[in-house]
Amino acid sequence: MVVTAVFGLISPREFTRLARLDKVEFWLAATTAAVGLTAGLLAAVSVGTTLVLVLRELDRIRVIEVRRGPDGHPARCCVPVAPN
Repeated sequence: MVVTAVFGLISPREFTRLARLDKVEFWLAATTAAVGLTAGLLAAVSVGTTLVLVLRELDRIRVIEVRRGPDGHPARCCVPVAPN
């Protein structure tokens, strides 16, 4: 039953389109589909959600600003950038 459900969600045409447009999205979809076929739909949803959250966090831009502190020595200060 799980195999039928996962195969219903997989479209070869969409996978080839994803492979051309965005490699990261393609590998995310392929990994989620593979987990769905081997471990079940709940595990696939968990893995897909985790991968999306981790990749979004890794893609966030961080700016490190170097200033002179009150004592005249360089002091690093991390300035977070607002999420897109």
